[in-house]
Amino acid sequence: MTSVGIEELFAAPYAWFAAPAPTLGLALARVALGSVLAFDGLRMLRDHALWYADDALRPRATRRLPAWLDAFAWAGRLGLPARVVPLAQVVAALAFAAGLGTTAAGLALLLVCIAIPARNLFIVYGGDAFARTILLLLLCSPCAAALSADRWLHDGTLGLDAQAPLWGGRLIAVEVALLYLHNFLCKWPLPAWRDGTYMFALLRNKNFARTDVPAPLRTAAAGRVMTHGALLVELLLAPALLFPATAGPACVVAIGFHLAIARTVDVHLFSYIMIAALLACLPRGAIAGLVGGDMPVLPAAAAGWADIVALCAAAIYVIVAIAWDPPRPGWCSRQVQRALGPAFAAIHWVRSWRLFVDSSATHIELEFTAVLATGELLRWTWDRALQLVPGLLPRPVRPGHRFQRFLFAVVTRTEARDILVARLRAALAAAGLQVRALSVDAVYEDVHSLAVLGGKNLHTEVAASRADGFNYFACVRLIRGVRCEPTRARLLELLLLAGLDAAVRGRPREGLAAALDALAEDLRLDPANAARFREGCARVPEPAERAKFLGALDRLVNHANV
Repeated sequence: MTSVGIEELFAAPYAWFAAPAPTLGLALARVALGSVLAFDGLRMLRDHALWYADDALRPRATRRLPAWLDAFAWAGRLGLPARVVPLAQVVAALAFAAGLGTTAAGLALLLVCIAIPARNLFIVYGGDAFARTILLLLLCSPCAAALSADRWLHDGTLGLDAQAPLWGGRLIAVEVALLYLHNFLCKWPLPAWRDGTYMFALLRNKNFARTDVPAPLRTAAAGRVMTHGALLVELLLAPALLFPATAGPACVVAIGFHLAIARTVDVHLFSYIMIAALLACLPRGAIAGLVGGDMPVLPAAAAGWADIVALCAAAIYVIVAIAWDPPRPGWCSRQVQRALGPAFAAIHWVRSWRLFVDSSATHIELEFTAVLATGELLRWTWDRALQLVPGLLPRPVRPGHRFQRFLFAVVTRTEARDILVARLRAALAAAGLQVRALSVDAVYEDVHSLAVLGGKNLHTEVAASRADGFNYFACVRLIRGVRCEPTRARLLELLLLAGLDAAVRGRPREGLAAALDALAEDLRLDPANAARFREGCARVPEPAERAKFLGALDRLVNHANV
């Protein structure tokens, strides 16, 4: 390749990044993102004791940030309470939005935006990661050149017509375009997106849909239009945002798209973070229309060594953004993750945000079922973090998003489950409820009929009885009370194992015979496990008791084969 060819290859991307362009879009993005993060900080302050305090519902032994990055560790060294960190987010975010000490405020905001998610990984979601990335890129751009206190103090103007090389602002456009393209490529193979049923189910899913969605939008026909429309919008927005001729209309469509999402689906602050990012993508023509004047096209300055280094850094950033989490991972993505993964993991930096790509349309309820000392059966749904026992308060219209994230963490993470069970036991004891058997289950319901489609047992316990060491009555009562089939099967096997062990060892087993007689015919026992139980029955010395065990097994297995 000739030197002229190399210069031409360099000139095009350099001009895109370094040619002076209006900075008002970046300033609007700064104001919007700072305002969103300030609002988020206020909400975190309100719920601080629940999610971020030392005894909160958070991991106990999570990998810590490097000491110099951990704002909570700094607060501890200074003798300050942990709640000072979300308070610092509010102050820094407001200063960043106002453009007052923009760089210092932005760096302080970035530090707390790194520390706060790491404090409680149970409740982190994609919006946290995307906001942090957009904040970093705004700090690498002239976002304080307009609409900032810094600009006003510098020359007494708001700099509405200011122009400068955008750099980080251009990378925001790349990030947003990749987000839309990756979402489309990940959604397209999924049957529910291709056949148009996804949005119809999503708007009936209590985990995500808002309760006041207009009735016409809940129909199957509207669901098909919204599903295919979302795919089409994401496909078209990806390239449209990168070209000046189409970026203006694309930004308007995208902002309307995210406002519609925020109106119908609970994605916390993700839609508003996306809107902040889209403001940074506004092209020259749109900004000229906002300020009501012409914005002359200025040439890029001659490239110096700093510009060459910056362009190389931007190229590396784009490569990593494309290769880190592609719709179909390959050799390139594995090498990038191998090289940068340890550094990203050390600071809990996430580069994956996909809107309803992996989320199931199935509604998840977390159910508690308990048998009290009186024999009474209680079953209730956990719908608010601070109310673990059955209460008289009405169910909240829509649980908070952080609570929903913790609910999903309980389903998938053992540590979150253990913390919840410990809190549940303490709450039951504080309420004076003596529990003889307890089950915690994730129940999966059809979003249309609320019929139970399946479930996952998260925790089961049966307290010992003073008479025979196992409370057979409570176990049978719990089996009849839970709605989760895996839990029923687990409890059934627990009862049989406890009874066989007691019979073989000659231990007291008062209530076992009645429990075997009370086993309902709708229970199911895995045939393979039934064979092992039959082997155990052969060791029961009492013929009548052995016959009762075998009769119960016959009923259970025969019903399972019907």
